[in-house]
This record gives sequence, C-alpha cells and structure tokens, in this order.
Amino acid sequence: LELSTNNGCDFSGTVDIELASFLNPVLSVSKDSFCLGDTVRLTASSYSEEVIYSWYSGSVPDGQLLATTEIPELAVAAEMDRENFYILVEGEGCLSNPSPLIEIVVLNQPTAEVDIPFISVCEGTALQLEASNIQQNLNYQWIGPNNYSSTGALPEPISDITGDNEGIYYLITDNGVCASMETPVQV
Repeated sequence: LELSTNNGCDFSGTVDIELASFLNPVLSVSKDSFCLGDTVRLTASSYSEEVIYSWYSGSVPDGQLLATTEIPELAVAAEMDRENFYILVEGEGCLSNPSPLIEIVVLNQPTAEVDIPFISVCEGTALQLEASNIQQNLNYQWIGPNNYSSTGALPEPISDITGDNEGIYYLITDNGVCASMETPVQV
C-alpha cells in the first residue's frame, strides 16, 4: 500500500488480508451403512479459527438442524431407511457454503426364525436344522454342541448323531451390516 500527502510525503506499508478458509467444508462418515439405532459419527473439516459447526439432516436448504458444536464431530442415532447430512460452518462473521450431502443407508436388524424350536431324534439317525421365513438377502449361520458350525438356511444334515450332538443349536442371520439375535433350537 502506498500513500502520498498533499505536502509531497510518501508512505508505504503492507496490509495482510486473511481470508476465511472454511468456504467449502467437507463432511465424512466412517461407513455408509448402519443398523437402525447405531451411532453415526459425523466428522467435518477442522479449522484453526474459532468456528461454529451447524449440523443438519435432510436436503439443502430445507434440512433440520440437529445441533451446533464448536468441535468438528457429532454423534447421532441412525433412524431412517436413508438419511442425508450436511454442515454449515460460521466464523468471524462469515458463513460457509453447505457441505456436499453425505447419504447413509439404515437397515433393520433381521430376525432369525425357526418353525421347530424343539427337535427329538434317535441316535444313529440324521438331524436336519432348518430356518423359516427364508430371505435371499440374508446370510444364515448355525452354531451348536460339539463345535458344530454351518451356513445356509437349510444346512447339510448331521448324520449318525450321538449324545454329543444333543444340546442347543443357535441360528443367527445377518444382512451384511446387522446381525440378528440368536434363535435357539433344542435337540
């Protein structure tokens, strides 16, 4: 910067202009699929200036304000089938643009179901375990006595059973993100 007076004096100097660096904040999440009720940890760009983060769910500009924080992290519960999040950052009188939307998928916990919770078989015969309400999008895992482990809604029969096969077998289903509670089958 240079200035001159009417008397012919010249002055020069410098002026530092600092621009806010939070014009386009970035929002991230560790994964994109959650179980209903899971904790979703949102993380935003971090800034050296003192800023306020405004966290929204929904679509810009009509999102619902979830919270405001001074730190670039927020934990919320996964609630809907699909959910969008974005943030705005405010500091030193400036407001950022909205961050790009982050979309997550929220899945329900599957249910492991069996039609026959009690099975009676004779020694030397075969034991057939079977899930009910079979769904193509689920994985099926069976565990039980004598280190039994198998997959599938209708696993291979256990042939020539003995007393070592007696006990409680458990069926667990999962959709790749959420696992069911164990469903017991007493043999």
